[in-house]
Amino acid sequence: MSAVNKMGNEKLDVIKNPFAKKRISELWIRFAPEMFSHEWKATGTLKFQNGNTKGEQRFEGDSVDEIIIQMKKVIESL
Repeated sequence: MSAVNKMGNEKLDVIKNPFAKKRISELWIRFAPEMFSHEWKATGTLKFQNGNTKGEQRFEGDSVDEIIIQMKKVIESL
């Protein structure tokens, strides 16, 4: 079997899934006016890290409450 045919058939232990509740490294919520429309928008970010592997989940909404609800659903699903 050629090396190309073997690709994807081996277990890669070097990639560590960062998306686990205990791997949350940062939680950010921002509520600010957009640059051109000046309408207030909320954004949020959950950052994850497992060793050298990093991940990020972003959220957008019209209010901080929306962002908190979205983040809570993601965290509860982990």
